Amino acid sequence: MDNFGIVEVLNTGLFGFIFLMAYLCYQALKNTQDSQGASVKTARNFLWIIVLLVILAGGFNLAEKWLSRESPSHALQECSDSIKVLADLANLPGVTAENLKNQIRAHVVLCERSLR
Repeated sequence: MDNFGIVEVLNTGLFGFIFLMAYLCYQALKNTQDSQGASVKTARNFLWIIVLLVILAGGFNLAEKWLSRESPSHALQECSDSIKVLADLANLPGVTAENLKNQIRAHVVLCERSLR
């Protein structure tokens, strides 16, 4: 792994950090096993650390999504994104008026639900 881009991995966020830590722990275990013979206990501890990190990362990710859904700016962003989808759909060749009507209905429902 000569071209292992640490910065690129860390740019992915918390999951990149967890991957990097898992990779470094794996390399440390592999080197220990080569020289001294790693014990089963060490391997189990490594497994539990990785499981804990994945649970923490998933929990933080879900909490972030849940908290951002409560904000009014998120609702406005959803409506804005829906308008962009409508504009893109209108510019596609072969789109029928019925397709546009259905998308507009979906947009109105989304924005009404989001902005309550």
